[in-house]
Amino acid sequence: NFNITLHDDSPLPFEVKDNLIKNAYLYYANTYLPNIKMPYYNIKIKMNLPVRGGLGSSASALIAGFLAANLFHKSENQSIPLPSESEILTEIAKMEGHPDNTSAAILGGFVFSYFTERGLIYFKKKFPKSIQLYIFIPELETDTNDSRNKLPEQYKTEDLVFNMGRVCTWLEFLS
Repeated sequence: NFNITLHDDSPLPFEVKDNLIKNAYLYYANTYLPNIKMPYYNIKIKMNLPVRGGLGSSASALIAGFLAANLFHKSENQSIPLPSESEILTEIAKMEGHPDNTSAAILGGFVFSYFTERGLIYFKKKFPKSIQLYIFIPELETDTNDSRNKLPEQYKTEDLVFNMGRVCTWLEFLS
């Protein structure tokens, strides 16, 4: 059996059918260890992220399952090539549907990532120590994909130019 419990034994905040940890674990097994019998697991989770808040709880779950299978791969199947960092980042981002939270959760720190026709592009910047960051999290559950589907499919050129200028200014500020 694949068992998941919370560290304080409270009920899981998701349905068993929505078990992203198990899905990612089995995805890794099918992709990188197709003829290997994977062991069952018992995972105890300490949740510090709100579920369905857009702050990476689904990314964290996918990473947990994927890296649990990767750990088994490293310890028990050294003769089978391991995926590279780039492959791990790409596969988890594909499962999530976007790399926004997955890349940052794996690499840590201030990470930019996006998909192009060549694949996943990612890089890490140092966040200035002089900046204090405050995050206010509303008690509102929202699905990232639902939120993105509410955005317009097209934007006015002047809005894009305005925002690109602010992004460039932000990056210069971080340098």
